[in-house]
Amino acid sequence: MFAEGLQKEITPLGLRSVIFEAGGFESNLTVAREGEQFAQPPQAEEYVALFGKTFGGDLPELMGDINKFTRAIVDVVKGEGLATGRPFPVRVVLGPDALDAIRQKCNEQMQLLDTWEDVALSVMVEGRRETSSWLLDGCSMLNKN
Repeated sequence: MFAEGLQKEITPLGLRSVIFEAGGFESNLTVAREGEQFAQPPQAEEYVALFGKTFGGDLPELMGDINKFTRAIVDVVKGEGLATGRPFPVRVVLGPDALDAIRQKCNEQMQLLDTWEDVALSVMVEGRRETSSWLLDGCSMLNKN
């Protein structure tokens, strides 16, 4: 939400903002630095099982190529290569695992909206149902310039 709001605020100033939502890529990000231990167990006993489930199991095979990742970021920021001819985005997903996870989340969100639509509409003022285009345009993530 921050990136979306920032994009709307700074675009008229000739500036841009983008968030990259990355899946799993092999990098040194999770390698412990000298004298440090990565992912230390929590002190609160209630979180020990969750910590073990999150960090203690076999991780899935990483699907992203870090060299392609950096090239994609440069292309998007510069509007070249893979991004040629596309409008500047507020959000870009990188990696098949991230794409699948976000698509799943969006589908589940639609299911929740459908399941709870009657509750959402139960609180409206009688006779008012049309949402203003001003509000919908303000909430849009698509660059309509």
